[in-house]
Amino acid sequence: LWFEYNSTKDHLAETQKIKADLDKELSEAKIQFKEYEGKVSELDNLVNSLSSDLQKKAEFIEELLESKRISQADIDKARKELSILEEAKVKYLAQIDSLYQENQHLFAQNVILQTDLGDAIERNQSLTTENVQLANKVAIGSVLRTTNISSAGVRIKGTKERISTKANRTEKIRVCFTILENKITNKGIKDLFVRILGPEGTVLS
Repeated sequence: LWFEYNSTKDHLAETQKIKADLDKELSEAKIQFKEYEGKVSELDNLVNSLSSDLQKKAEFIEELLESKRISQADIDKARKELSILEEAKVKYLAQIDSLYQENQHLFAQNVILQTDLGDAIERNQSLTTENVQLANKVAIGSVLRTTNISSAGVRIKGTKERISTKANRTEKIRVCFTILENKITNKGIKDLFVRILGPEGTVLS
């Protein structure tokens, strides 16, 4: 009886020690898992799944320790399962932290890419504006300007043209002018249009 009493007493002490260690592991895991909750939505499901798995392992250990006639084999098995639980907790936390760090790295890269994209868009818009302004300047600068403009009525007699000072004898109007030098416009043949206004200020057709 004395041996059986001491054996039962030892089993009870071991059982309480395992339960205390189990409670400690679960409390630590709960606190450590909670640090990752809500930080990254993609990790929440993983955290919940791994936390649930640890809880199931803990419940299995508690079932082993709840036996009224617990044996040394039950205690050894409970302690082994507790060791497995501790290893699982470390593994799970490492897995979660690795995914969290990877997510943070990707987030930082995305921020850099978004910043670079924004800078590129801004530079492109700036270049577009500069190109438009330059094109406008070129268009303005390409305008041909004339000087020494003169005009005279012309009457055709046979194969010869003579200057006419009378409107009723004028068959066409000769316009002469000098085009000023322009280094911007492209070289080549140009079509020039002349508007001739009548006495009333209307354009003659």
